[in-house]
Amino acid sequence: MNKNIGTLTQINQRLLIHISTLSTFPVFDPENIKEEIDSYISKVKFIIETETLGEDEKDLIRRINGHAKVLECILSERIALQESSLGMLRVEEAVQEGADSCKRGSRRLVKQQLDILENWYNQNLQHPYLTRESIIELMNLTSLSKSQVQNWISNRRRKEKRTEIDPDLAPLLL
Repeated sequence: MNKNIGTLTQINQRLLIHISTLSTFPVFDPENIKEEIDSYISKVKFIIETETLGEDEKDLIRRINGHAKVLECILSERIALQESSLGMLRVEEAVQEGADSCKRGSRRLVKQQLDILENWYNQNLQHPYLTRESIIELMNLTSLSKSQVQNWISNRRRKEKRTEIDPDLAPLLL
């Protein structure tokens, strides 16, 4: 049983180190950390299935479980943030390329910007009107100005309205 206490204590300490690392260091290898967590969980499961556990061991396993859950939460948040940052960087690069290639003041939006705006519109079909928060969010995601975001959404609503068939005309078209 003492062997299990030592192993469980090591696992618990490694999880705490990972929590500290993910909370403070900006760069990390998520796959490496995930593999290590999975390895620790497998070891703990093996101990639970093959050994008779004392109260100290059960207490350590409860702590390990809690730390693993916290670590998974932090890891998923950090991965999402990292992916979001990479997406914004790609949009900014595409915007810069579009701006560099365009000599006049008017230009078309790049595909990434259109995708972001179109996704927002489709998610808000029931009420496709911008709030202050959504304007700021779309400005940040697309690197467009406030008026560009507002004009695009307004034009998209207008396009949607033009494509809808008037209920009174629908029977005549069939």
